[in-house]
Amino acid sequence: MRIDKWVLFMHVDCQLTYMLSMMGGPRVVLMDEPSTGLDPVSRRFFWDTVLAVFNGSTRRCCLLTTHHMEEADVLCGRVAIMINGQIQSVLH
Repeated sequence: MRIDKWVLFMHVDCQLTYMLSMMGGPRVVLMDEPSTGLDPVSRRFFWDTVLAVFNGSTRRCCLLTTHHMEEADVLCGRVAIMINGQIQSVLH
């Protein structure tokens, strides 16, 4: 079985970036397209990890940008839809 080195690098890079961003227990974490390029199994693992850290926390929040509504639905308590740089709708 051949593993594409680029895919492996992206997976490790995503994990490392997330771990580094969580060091020191920040109150706010900004994530821009965090699961882009991950395969479905790795994406789900990443989502579960993010949920374990932020779900129900009153001390931490995450601001996430994504084009994937499934990702927004799984990870976010509130979703703001932006069009041309303006918030058009906020969903709870």
